[in-house]
Amino acid sequence: MMMDIDPDAETAIHTATVAAGGVALTPIPFADSVLLAPIQITMIAAIYKAYDKDIANGVLKGIVTTTFASSFGSSLAGELLKFIPGLGSVAGAALNTGVAVAITEGIGYTVAKSFESGESIDPVELGEIIKAAIKSALHQ
Repeated sequence: MMMDIDPDAETAIHTATVAAGGVALTPIPFADSVLLAPIQITMIAAIYKAYDKDIANGVLKGIVTTTFASSFGSSLAGELLKFIPGLGSVAGAALNTGVAVAITEGIGYTVAKSFESGESIDPVELGEIIKAAIKSALHQ
């Protein structure tokens, strides 16, 4: 049974997922890693807002660090491929796009579904949600 989520949360997830995919397509090595964290953090903040939940700026900044480090590490293979002119750049961008989209969407839907089921999410849980989304994206 599929759980409906708040339309504003759904919009935030789709917007962030498309943005993450677009950013990951860049052929410049490591450029996308820097831009993915703010996209994902903006999405998380929008989902919190959609469910009338508060999240402190300090918490978001801490999550930025965690998300950036995790996203950077998970996309390292694709980033290294981008150093190879031509086909390597294309392959690296394609690999990173799939990973960025899966991670961003996984984080967004997990947070939204937690709120839909009435759960609250503390910072530690949010960090675990991010790590689980990354792990899931890498094993697909």
